[in-house]
Amino acid sequence: MKKSMPQEGCKRRRVSTEECRDNNFNDRLIDVLEKNANMLNARMEAQNTNCQLERYQRKDYNDSLLLSALNKISDALTKIADKL
Repeated sequence: MKKSMPQEGCKRRRVSTEECRDNNFNDRLIDVLEKNANMLNARMEAQNTNCQLERYQRKDYNDSLLLSALNKISDALTKIADKL
């Protein structure tokens, strides 16, 4: 069984302490940005859901007002028709 040898031209480069810190910082920064993006997406979805619920409630309220107004008009027309 042969040991795998690194391919020619591929050398392992030593990373300085500063580069290591930079990479660690960059990784942490990416993690934080991903978490923030996920939280923003969740908040936007919740806000969209709330807005949609509010629209449905407003529509139901307006429909009930319209129905109430039509019932009053119908009652008034019935009274007028009874008097004729």
